[in-house]
Amino acid sequence: INAEYGMEFINSNIKGGYFIKDFEKLESLLKSVYQLHQRLSSNVNSDLPPEPFEIPQKKVLSVLDVNPIELARQITFLDASLLNKIHKNEFLKGKMFGKEKEKLSPNILALVAHANRLSTWIKTDILKHNSIKLRAEVITYFISVLVQLVQLRNYNSVVNLLSALHCS
Repeated sequence: INAEYGMEFINSNIKGGYFIKDFEKLESLLKSVYQLHQRLSSNVNSDLPPEPFEIPQKKVLSVLDVNPIELARQITFLDASLLNKIHKNEFLKGKMFGKEKEKLSPNILALVAHANRLSTWIKTDILKHNSIKLRAEVITYFISVLVQLVQLRNYNSVVNLLSALHCS
């Protein structure tokens, strides 16, 4: 499913509903992410594996010590491993919403729990700083991670990160 299909789906299924203001914000956000993806994907060379980044060895490690590209890669690896575990039957007949959802849709619930942990971690990492300047640095850092997630086409985590930034 690509961004154009997503926009087409939203236009045909949601636009006439009650959430017009929210829809317009979502539509604008999706267009921005799609344009960024178009711009960045023209620079991708998939023939070469990416160079790994060293993470400094410190007693206390800040998120700012980790290269945003490396963090985006690691988030993408986690997402991919969780997504690959989901079986198509977990989506059928609302199994993920029923009383036995832990038994019938464990992998979907694991992905949702991962998304919630990621979002909580990002919000906490931004809000734990008292200094406005340091908060701005952390927000700027996570925007860099967001750009890398778009380049990696990890739209699941793009939405999670945008949600976390919006809430903080």
